[in-house]
Amino acid sequence: MTTKLSQLFDLSILLQEKISALYFLFSEIFPEDAILWKQLSIEESNHAHIIEDAKDALFSTGFSSTQIIPKDIDKLKESINKIDEFIVYYNKNNTSANRKKSFKDAMHIETLSGELDYEQAMSKKTFAPSLVMLQELNGEDKLHATRIREYANNIA
Repeated sequence: MTTKLSQLFDLSILLQEKISALYFLFSEIFPEDAILWKQLSIEESNHAHIIEDAKDALFSTGFSSTQIIPKDIDKLKESINKIDEFIVYYNKNNTSANRKKSFKDAMHIETLSGELDYEQAMSKKTFAPSLVMLQELNGEDKLHATRIREYANNIA
């Protein structure tokens, strides 16, 4: 595995872990929405584990898929930095944080490089055995932006 590919996998794992941490933070700040945010936090953590498994499989057997990670390291780093900014903002403003803003920010997060690549790979029709295997591991842990939007619309 190339150094760049290894770095893309590692940064993709880090991105999923940070999103998981942010969604867990949302569950603490907005207890009325805790079920949603905790579930999404768990799913993002699972995504990190699936990416880690994909990396391990590619390294050990050569049988895996790189379709679940982005190709651009700089954009992936930008996504991670954006999540870090959100974490700092919500930690600093947790008593005055706006619930509607959390939904808007989460929907934005789901469009970032790394997150969007993963979502697209998990949702696409494919016959590639390695991607099919990862999709099966992922199960229904997808469509986060849609689920967040529907939830936010139902409480409005």
